[in-house]
Parts: sequence; structure tokens; C-alpha cells
Amino acid sequence: MLSHIKKKNKDVPVIIISGHANIEMAVKSLKSGAFEFIQKPFDQERLMNFINRAVENFRLKNQNKELETKLFHSFELIGNSQNIEKIKDQILKLSTSESRIFINGPTGSGKELIARKIHKLSKREKGPFVILNGALLD
Repeated sequence: MLSHIKKKNKDVPVIIISGHANIEMAVKSLKSGAFEFIQKPFDQERLMNFINRAVENFRLKNQNKELETKLFHSFELIGNSQNIEKIKDQILKLSTSESRIFINGPTGSGKELIARKIHKLSKREKGPFVILNGALLD
């Protein structure tokens, strides 16, 4: 049942309550995406704490997604000149690459903007985005 719920909406926190559980079942449930696992009989206050944490976790995940969307849209390349269109095409091509990408250019040229765009469009968008300042590496 947990896998069915997670297929429909992976972000919905699921609390498993079982009267016939063991540690192996609890670990398996948590590894499969359950937010929490409670064995019967349980304390109602404990259950309410889990529910409150699950609701807060869900709210924070949604808020984070909204902020990421706003941030992504605030990093748009403006313009439609031939040079800007070439850069946009290169960003699309680079976003499908499995290679690491080094972006070089003068201060203020838009390196970070381009890097963020490539990262957001890539398969690795869920992973960390790390900025290295080359001047600090000398």
C-alpha cells in the first residue's frame, strides 16, 4: 500500500500503524518512504506528535519547491539576439551531458546564471549545486 501511495504523490508523508510489526518491517517501511512507523498499542500524544511533524515536513517541502521555482525563474537569460539564442542552445545541449562543466569568464558575465540553468535542466537537478570561486583556489 505504501508504494501505491508514494507513486501517486511521493511527497505525502505516510505514518504506518501496525499491530503485528517487527523491527524488520519497520526498517523496510522507513526505507520505502514511510515518514514514521508506530506499533500498536500506541500513545495518542506520540501519534499526534508524529502527525504534527509530518504536516510540518510536508508544508516545508512544498514551501521549498515554491521557492526553488521562484529562484529558477528569477535566473532567466533576457534577450533574443543571435548570440543569446546560441547560448540558450548550448545550455540545452550541456544540460544533457554527464560530464562536469567548467565555465570561465570575467566577473559579471553571467557564469553562475548559466551554471544554475544547466543544473536545473539536467538529470542532476535534485543534487547539490556547488559554486567554486576560482580566485580562492590560487
